[in-house]
Amino acid sequence: MAQHRLQTPDEYAIASTRMDADEDTRLLTPAQPSISQPSRNGAVSVHDETQPQYATSKLRWIVLASAAALNFSSAVNWVTFVSIADHTQSFYNVRSSQVNELSSVYMAASLITGLGWAWLMDTKGVGIALWMGVILNCTGSTLRFASTLKPTLDMNGVEHGHFNLVLAGQILCALANPIGLYSPAKVADVWFPQERRTLANMICSMANPVGLAVGMVLPSNIVVSLGDMESYNSSFRTLLLVLTGVGSISFVLTLFIWKNRPDIPPSPSGDAKRNVKVAFRQGIAQLFRNKTFLFMMAMWSVSIGNFNVFITLIQQMLCPYGYSDKFTGWCGAAMSLTGLVGAAIMSIYLDRTKKFVSTLKFCYVFALLSMTGYIMVSIHPHMNVPVVGFLSMFGFFGYGLLPIFMELAMEVTYPINTGVSAAILWMCGQLMGFILVVVSQLPVFQRDLSAEQLRISKCSVTKEHTPHDPVYGVLFSACLASIMTCIFILKFKASYRRLYIEKHGTLKNADGSDAILEKHY
Repeated sequence: MAQHRLQTPDEYAIASTRMDADEDTRLLTPAQPSISQPSRNGAVSVHDETQPQYATSKLRWIVLASAAALNFSSAVNWVTFVSIADHTQSFYNVRSSQVNELSSVYMAASLITGLGWAWLMDTKGVGIALWMGVILNCTGSTLRFASTLKPTLDMNGVEHGHFNLVLAGQILCALANPIGLYSPAKVADVWFPQERRTLANMICSMANPVGLAVGMVLPSNIVVSLGDMESYNSSFRTLLLVLTGVGSISFVLTLFIWKNRPDIPPSPSGDAKRNVKVAFRQGIAQLFRNKTFLFMMAMWSVSIGNFNVFITLIQQMLCPYGYSDKFTGWCGAAMSLTGLVGAAIMSIYLDRTKKFVSTLKFCYVFALLSMTGYIMVSIHPHMNVPVVGFLSMFGFFGYGLLPIFMELAMEVTYPINTGVSAAILWMCGQLMGFILVVVSQLPVFQRDLSAEQLRISKCSVTKEHTPHDPVYGVLFSACLASIMTCIFILKFKASYRRLYIEKHGTLKNADGSDAILEKHY
């Protein structure tokens, strides 16, 4: 009787390291049965054509590029008005709290639509989700540009932009933002093999901080105050037209996506997910029973919330101490670009070592130290170099957390669909961000500018709009993040479920118990 021999996960892992990276398509097992030499008892070993096959194809890079482009454009749109908050306030003739709404709607939109987009990715596929995301993003970008085309007149006959129109466009862009945030983990899991997952996740995830860098630098170099609303109108129109063109890149790339997943899975875990799929509602219920994931969710929420406070209030925090809008923009760019370098280094290291937990804790320690240093030096004038230095350090380790955290979340929640866990994490993070941004702007945290601050301030000051120093609100957010970071470093442990099944082929012992329940790292 013929003996059937399948390729084991260990053999797959060994074979995957020997693959030629330049091949367009890589099959790890033969498609047709093959006959080996007869054994001593005369039996012949046959490779059955039903055995698992793992392959990668060129289309994965197009899907990755489309998701990255959407993530990039969403990030640019999110922080478009952050580094020019005072100019935006004057051009649209609104209060500073209304300018902050242009950023806050991103957090609110994630809460409202997060689970819906996760369900769409889970049931219909990442391709459909990307299509809907780029359409919303491009439409919203167009509305933002339209807000500058026909200015309105105030009671003094001065022209201003249509704030309601730019807010409507910002809301549409915000509705597409969760797709860009959730897609990196999903694309990496569905389209890429084990030895390239963290790298793929990093490339797509770090399109977000690169977009933040562009969104911080570009507006402050295009929008200038020449003392009249005509120059404001022209510069705002140019800025939003350029960003509309940026959003169209993701639309063009998405035209080439015609599949939601590859025909042949790229790894054993991808194959197992096809055969053992956790239902959407069941997956959510399992996530909230997973203590490791709940711990991660709490830490992630505070981290993202604190980051959102920093991004939203960075210009309003620096200008009272004599730092210009252009300097603020370059600070944001330095933070984002060093974050890109940090995430790249961490991703390459983790693809080789898989030491997610220890690397994550290491990054948190230095992110906390750099955040503290930034707050201490930013409240003093003429500290340009230390401010940029601490923000760059914060970006290197803070942004480096992003792909590590997402990959670790996939490990501890396997085999729950990646889009579900990513959606829950981002929704909770955006909720905390929304709460902290609102709390940090409460009157109790707002400090009037001193006479010295008014003398050196670079904030836009008018009779209708008087700036405030939000440093107390930022300190509150930073203290909360510091407490959670200390708890996380001391108490957090995790089990690598996805890596375990790729090595052993199962998550169960012979008696049916969880094989890695007590295996923590």
